[in-house]
Amino acid sequence: MASAGIPEPVQRLIGRCIRSVEQLELLLLLRHDSARSWSPEEAARQLYTAPQSAELRLGELVRARLVERDGDRYRYAADAATDTVVGDLERVYRTHRSRIIAMIFDKPPAPVQAFADAFRLRRDD
Repeated sequence: MASAGIPEPVQRLIGRCIRSVEQLELLLLLRHDSARSWSPEEAARQLYTAPQSAELRLGELVRARLVERDGDRYRYAADAATDTVVGDLERVYRTHRSRIIAMIFDKPPAPVQAFADAFRLRRDD
């Protein structure tokens, strides 16, 4: 998934954690106001999306350990090293939006990738 001008850690984060532009936008929204916890409805209003979709994407971000859930509210929770990469992603997204979107959409769907990974040959270290 090489893309000129996009730092390798950002590419890895997208490859590992970001499945949609909506999910990316939610991550950046929560990061922007990291002291606040958000309900799916509040986040959906900010992004003009459906609350059910926002809740699904927020759950994905929880599983990726970028967001934490407390009851029915969500808060940005990336560790310091990951936060640096998310900050880089945010900067690159502002200047190379179409490249980032292409990287997200060019990835195979998660089940297809998992199936392909099962056949990947690995060297023993």
